[in-house]
Amino acid sequence: MRAASVRTGLGYAVFRPAVLATAIALAGCAAKPEGPDTGKWKFERSNDPVSGMQVTKAWLMIERTNFLSGETVAGAVQLMCFRHQPVVRFSFSVKIGTDKTAALAYRFDDNPGRDVSARFFARPQIIVVDNNAEVAQFVNELARAQTLYLRISTLTVGDIRAKFPVHGAPYAIEAAYSQCPIDTGKPKTRTSLSDAPLTARISAARAPRSPPRAA
Repeated sequence: MRAASVRTGLGYAVFRPAVLATAIALAGCAAKPEGPDTGKWKFERSNDPVSGMQVTKAWLMIERTNFLSGETVAGAVQLMCFRHQPVVRFSFSVKIGTDKTAALAYRFDDNPGRDVSARFFARPQIIVVDNNAEVAQFVNELARAQTLYLRISTLTVGDIRAKFPVHGAPYAIEAAYSQCPIDTGKPKTRTSLSDAPLTARISAARAPRSPPRAA
């Protein structure tokens, strides 16, 4: 796999997509997609040593990210639980800025774009969305989408743009957030299944139906 040479304000830096893939795989047991409807999503499964429960992370990696200079780097999006809360995690093989020097925006398919609050970590190059309302908004759009467009605007290296093929996301969402269901923020009194949290709707749709009772 060829390395990507990216021009920054300080000159050229070389990034190898294989390095990012290896780091993600080492975080858990990277499995192949579970079925034909999971698209390019992959899954990491491990047993929590404290609770004994199985923990699943779902992730999707791209090897080519459009950069302002026209060069390419590697990037990944990951769905996971952290401290019993659902989060969305992005990682890149190039410097992406800090909380004070960068901003994140996204769009699914032809839907309106959205600016989102996010935390930036310099080492490694990671972005985390952990606001409950914004995670719920992101995941609800993700479940119906085919493509995710991402833009990171920075004061240091310009814009970083990425395109993720997210087909098959409903199964990734259900697996990754099984221990920390998405809170849609709607009232608890529900009039239909469509008002239930996304993970509950997916599980209910896949559950076998009970036979009708005899009169």
